[in-house]
Amino acid sequence: MSTAPAATNTIAAIDASKAIPFRRVLFGLNIPDVGWVTAQNLARHFGDVDRLAGISFGVTAPEPLRLAAEALVIEMGGEPVFIEEASRGLYHAALASAANHLVTLVVQAAELLGVAGVPDPARMLAPLLSAALDNALRLGDAGLTGPVARADADTVAGHLDALREVSPEALRAYVALARLTADRALAAGILDPPAAQRLLDVLAGAPR
Repeated sequence: MSTAPAATNTIAAIDASKAIPFRRVLFGLNIPDVGWVTAQNLARHFGDVDRLAGISFGVTAPEPLRLAAEALVIEMGGEPVFIEEASRGLYHAALASAANHLVTLVVQAAELLGVAGVPDPARMLAPLLSAALDNALRLGDAGLTGPVARADADTVAGHLDALREVSPEALRAYVALARLTADRALAAGILDPPAAQRLLDVLAGAPR
């Protein structure tokens, strides 16, 4: 059975949909994990279908429908990346960690800056976050900076004391991420084992 008519009909529907509110178009595509609220947020961010150009889309489909699914993404101006069905959970977990958890970390950091007396946390964070994201995407673990990457155990201990006074939730997040950062820095050769152990000893005294 040919998939060409289905692909042609879908592409024609996208062209016709340009007169329909973008949020309704996104919702109507029945994209996995994109419900009404997510569709509204995407529409608010991108504005219209033309602004999806150049964005990567994970595509999962039975082999007979793969070309049609990829053609749909290309017609929207996107870049299809095929994801096997068995890898969908891992694929989505990675995206959720990168996007959803980042929001939590940034909002938490902004709140802590507010408590510290910074009048406009977003303005202070924006250039720092942009640089950190750029470094992470270009350099990987080699883009790590900060007291953990420098093996500055005294500064990390000071952070723990400050967070303990203000936010137990932020303290737990800091400790978990600092441990992960130290492990990755050690594996990447940024930290030597004795320096990593000093950091882990400091973190071991904090609540999990």
